[in-house]
Parts: sequence; C-alpha cells; structure tokens
Amino acid sequence: MFNVAGIFTLVTQLESYRGKRVYGYLPKPMKETVDKIVDELAKEPTVSQMYDVWCKINRAKLSVYSEKEKPPVPLSENDVFRSIKNTILNKSVYLLQLSHIEGLTKENFQHSVGSFYKGLSTILAKLIGLDCHKKLDNLEGQVDSKLREQINEKKVAQGLKTSYTPVEDDEDEDQDEDEDFGFIL
Repeated sequence: MFNVAGIFTLVTQLESYRGKRVYGYLPKPMKETVDKIVDELAKEPTVSQMYDVWCKINRAKLSVYSEKEKPPVPLSENDVFRSIKNTILNKSVYLLQLSHIEGLTKENFQHSVGSFYKGLSTILAKLIGLDCHKKLDNLEGQVDSKLREQINEKKVAQGLKTSYTPVEDDEDEDQDEDEDFGFIL
C-alpha cells in the first residue's frame, strides 16, 4: 500500500528545517527520506509498468549511439524525473501546514497520506507518460547522418531543394554590391 512512516518522518524533518524546501538544497538525511518515498511510489503497479515502458524506449534511444546495454536506473536515481521529488516536498509542506492548522490526528493523517500517495502516483504516471511520448516522437523522427546525406543526395539528383543545398549566387549581384561598397543611400 503506502508508507505512512516515511511521510511522517519527512513532515517532522521539514518541521525543524529552516532552509529552502527544494530537493537540491536539502541535507542528506532528508534527501534519503524523499528517495525512499519515490522508491515506494515506484512499486505502485501503474507507475512501475509505465516506468518499464519508459526504460525500454530510453534503451532504444541509447542503442542508436551505443551497443552496450546498461541496466535500468531506479526511479529515485533518475534525473529526468527529479521534479517529482520537489512535488513530494511541496505536498509534505502542505501536510505540515494542515497538521498545524487542523491538528491532524493519526487517523486523519493516514487518510491524508493515502490521498497524498494517490495524487503523487498520478502525477508521476503523467510525467512518465509525457516523457515516453516525447522520446517516441524523437525516435520516430530521428535519422542518422549517413542516411540524411543519402536522402539529400537523392533530392539533389532529382533537382529538389534541400535544407543543405548551397544557394548559387549570381555574379551580377556581387558586382552591384562591390560598386556600392555595401552602403545604402
């Protein structure tokens, strides 16, 4: 299900922390707590399935450049989805504010943490899905340089203009520019 203790630990750590509440500025123990929460989110069935698909697409992208297959990076260590860590912090600050305003009891806190995890898993699933679509679009439109050269050579042979076709200058225009010395009156 979800780890109430991890969220409670983060909320209590945030209560005593006086610095910027952004993942990059946190002390190491707080970063480890956030990473544990991300690991818990990664165990959600929908998130884990989507992340597996993302890893396959990423491997396909990387295979264009290298034949070595690297093992997939855990979600908590993946820099592409670092924004979820800041979202976790923002939601935890919100829980902290709720606990001060409403004096959350243990039962209310568990209910709030349940909605906290559902919201975060939805956000993370959307992030992964959007990045998957972006990577797929890039992969489908990706053409290596040798193939691009062959395509451009065929276009030039057929008399078509390409983005790499040099533009031929007229000699008459060059003479006119020399006479004017580049000044416009």
